[in-house]
Amino acid sequence: MKKARADRKQMSFPEVLLWQQLRKEPDGFRFRRQNPQIGYLTLRIPAVEILKDLGAVITGLVVACRERGPLHRPSDGPPPRSGEEF
Repeated sequence: MKKARADRKQMSFPEVLLWQQLRKEPDGFRFRRQNPQIGYLTLRIPAVEILKDLGAVITGLVVACRERGPLHRPSDGPPPRSGEEF
C-alpha cells in the first residue's frame, strides 16, 4: 500500500495532464486512481498518446466507459442485508 501511495504522489508529466482532465468528470464519469484494496477496470494508455493528443485519449476513455456501462447498480433503497442478495 505504501508503494501505491508513493506512486500517486510521484506522477509523470503525462499523468499530471491526464488527471487534470479526469478530475473534470468528462461526460459525467468519475475516475479514481488505483487502490490496491479495491478492484478496478484498468486501461493502459501510453504516455506518448497523452502527449500527442490528450483530447482523443479523453474521448476514448469516455467511449470505453459508455460501452462498459455502469459499474454499480443505481440504488433503489438500502443495500440488501447479508444473505439477502437479489
